[in-house]
Amino acid sequence: MEYLTHALKAWYEEKGIISEMTTPYNAQHNAKTERVDRTLMERVRAALLDFGAEEGLWAEALASVVHVLNRSPKSGLDVTPLEALKGRHPNVAGFCVWGSRAWALKLKKQQRKMEPRTDVGRFVVFTVGEKAYRILEDGT
Repeated sequence: MEYLTHALKAWYEEKGIISEMTTPYNAQHNAKTERVDRTLMERVRAALLDFGAEEGLWAEALASVVHVLNRSPKSGLDVTPLEALKGRHPNVAGFCVWGSRAWALKLKKQQRKMEPRTDVGRFVVFTVGEKAYRILEDGT
């Protein structure tokens, strides 16, 4: 209750968001949220298993899952969730498969004459607001 300020209420109203309070420590009272949480974690688990990644990368996998879901069409909506919030169509041109092979161009200072100009790794997370990705370097 302490996080619900007048400014936040006004912002909710401006965006058409209906805020509903739930009983603390009773997650079962909010079935919609529980279903979303379960769906997200199922997708994260699938991404980690498909990539063969350790559980320590769950936060990066979750960030990527949420990034894609917010920019994907939903049944019953004419717009994506991000489009409904921001009022503009999201750019999905740079989508990558989580855990796919990726190459990071080395800076000119780091490039040596006969060495590769890129580091090889795996795509792990989108960088919000920038034209960049986070890449986990292969240990080879």
